[in-house]
Amino acid sequence: MKTGYSKQIQERINGADDGTIFVNSDFADIADSETTRRNLNRLTQIGVLRRILKGVYEKPKYSKLLDEYVAADPDAVAKALARSYHWTIVPCGNTALNLLGLSAQVTAVWSYISDGPYKTYEWNSTKLEFKHRTNKEITGLSYMTSLVIQALKTLGRINVTAEIIQTLSEKLTEDEKLFYTWTLQCHIDIAKAVWLNYCDGHMLDTIAREPLWRHLINYRCGTGHSVSFVGNVHEGPHSLNGRNTTVFQPGMIITDEPGVYEAGQVGIRIENELECYHKADNQYGTFLAFRPLTFVPIATSPVVPGVLTRDELDWLNAYHREVFEKLAPRLNEEERDWLAKKCAAIGA
Repeated sequence: MKTGYSKQIQERINGADDGTIFVNSDFADIADSETTRRNLNRLTQIGVLRRILKGVYEKPKYSKLLDEYVAADPDAVAKALARSYHWTIVPCGNTALNLLGLSAQVTAVWSYISDGPYKTYEWNSTKLEFKHRTNKEITGLSYMTSLVIQALKTLGRINVTAEIIQTLSEKLTEDEKLFYTWTLQCHIDIAKAVWLNYCDGHMLDTIAREPLWRHLINYRCGTGHSVSFVGNVHEGPHSLNGRNTTVFQPGMIITDEPGVYEAGQVGIRIENELECYHKADNQYGTFLAFRPLTFVPIATSPVVPGVLTRDELDWLNAYHREVFEKLAPRLNEEERDWLAKKCAAIGA
């Protein structure tokens, strides 16, 4: 007769999808380690589970098409081992490329960087490899961010094509796309700002933050810093943050780089450089504004339709027209075709 512990463990397994990988710690809220181990061994003996490695079990998945049980997913096994030992892991090398759909090559060794020790595991014809890395490479980043970084490292800069960037952008979650779009709103709103000439850095900083404030979100860094005349990129005295009281004047150069970083979830920064210039004088006073100083396309594939306002879309499309007009004459035909795609209007 099943004990209460046994019943709860089996109910959890029965409720999981076929192919799910389990380790003892997955049942720590139900029973102690020894009780869990005995129950998993019993379920293995009666065919409910299949043992992959010591302490690692699979709820078998049967393929009617192949008329046989499917091999255990190596990535799921790697994640289960990481859960068991409290490691943070990220696929690297060809494993990262394979999981992102950037390579169809079947990897001989499933490789991961880890904040745990160097370890290898083998079963049947499958091999897992965990390579120790410092925490700064993998801790505090979302899984997708870390995975993309490892894939790009494997490819190398010169092999990252427009098609690869498009493939990667399609891997973003809806939440990540929303964060990107809201951050882009912040970037655009300060870039197209117009103000009277008594406004200082902390006043203008609020313009950039407002799109995120509407969603009760804030970024923990400044919006922008000065770009130096002498040699220190943060030379000052002006900046865009909640503390700066320097009144902006024509000729001042500032970065426009709102960035949202939430540990384990998302990391986004969109950056450009702006020049403050005199826009107009009238009966209300002297008006100043910003204009772009650097011209690089802004990624539009992650933009969520319907979020940017008409004014924001008009600014973005006008900016991209200017990017193309300035850069295209300096490029060859292949490069111009690439740039034209990156500068294509959206939301028309």
